Amino acid sequence: MSTDLTVSFNEGSFEFYRKLGNLVQYFQVNLPSNAHGIPLQLIDPSVLAEKLIDYETSDDVPTDVVNAATWDIILEEGMPLVEGVPIWERLDGESVAYYNLFKAYREALYLEGARAIAKLAASTSIQTRNLTMLSRSYHWALRCKAYDLHKKIQAQRMKEIEIQKLESKHARTADKLLEMSMAYLEEHEQQLSPKIAVQLLQVAAKMGRLAVGLQADKPGTESGGSTSININQVAGGASEVVQTTTPGGGADTAEDISHLQSILHILDKSGAFPRGTVVEADFEVIPDDPA
Repeated sequence: MSTDLTVSFNEGSFEFYRKLGNLVQYFQVNLPSNAHGIPLQLIDPSVLAEKLIDYETSDDVPTDVVNAATWDIILEEGMPLVEGVPIWERLDGESVAYYNLFKAYREALYLEGARAIAKLAASTSIQTRNLTMLSRSYHWALRCKAYDLHKKIQAQRMKEIEIQKLESKHARTADKLLEMSMAYLEEHEQQLSPKIAVQLLQVAAKMGRLAVGLQADKPGTESGGSTSININQVAGGASEVVQTTTPGGGADTAEDISHLQSILHILDKSGAFPRGTVVEADFEVIPDDPA
């Protein structure tokens, strides 16, 4: 169900919001903001609108009225709130019709790729000058800036959650490899020398440590740089690549991968993998970005 964006304007409405928008912007420009340009205070247009007919210029607005029209913004987990409501939601005194116009403008960036008052005017048959005055009166630019920052923070948090899920998946894969290796040793211990058996357990354990961001040989420490480890399994003409990018890298990782490749080949020849399966491992060291 589409939102009704029908709003009627006449010449009187335009003059009213032209004056209101000019006063709102005049007093807003002197209010503080944070390092991201998000205001710490916001002018309430409804307070100025109550006696707008009495004001010709900003000098006509009494100081107590300006103070009464100044909302304090509370930042809660980076979210700017006015009386508990994010500033990109409907403001106190903002009509539903005007808020719907703002919302359509706000979401245009995410639905259409860009915001433009002229485009909104064309889609609503409202004159551009009327929408411009509304945008000045109700802080469209500032509210959109806060909204965009909020969306970026949300996206970053979701990305971090997905990274954590992926790291957990990699850790489970390492655990499965370790369990498979130990089970194979128990069942085919006569086919492996003690040296190879120890190497197999060491590599599996190191992969588990790398999967959770620890150095392979130093308990409790994070590794520098990152390593992309690939295990390529080909069976019946189909290829499957298991890839994990983990902190750490360099000569030690190269040696571990060499051992892993040797052990994978031994396991393959010993019947640990289905007949016709080819398993190979390689890696790529990804250096840290320069400071």
